[in-house]
Amino acid sequence: MSSKIIGTENGSHINEGGWSPEAINRAKNIQFFLYDTKIKRTIPIIGIDAIDVSPSPTQIKFQKNLRTGEITVLDKGDKVNLRQGENNDESNS
Repeated sequence: MSSKIIGTENGSHINEGGWSPEAINRAKNIQFFLYDTKIKRTIPIIGIDAIDVSPSPTQIKFQKNLRTGEITVLDKGDKVNLRQGENNDESNS
């Protein structure tokens, strides 16, 4: 599994005086991911700026709360249909 690393050197917040306590706390407690529906692969987004990453047209962006295990869909590309039961082989069983 590959990772998308962002915000390490050229992050917008570095020029603004550093990271906010909220952003640092979020990075400790929440993981962000992109799921690509075309290649059916999940890609972790690593870095404090992960919240700012937008999905491509075939991707779904979601987060996992490391304390509770709760998964939340945050955004999706314009070619993604999230209606339950569609494009889901398990729903046909």
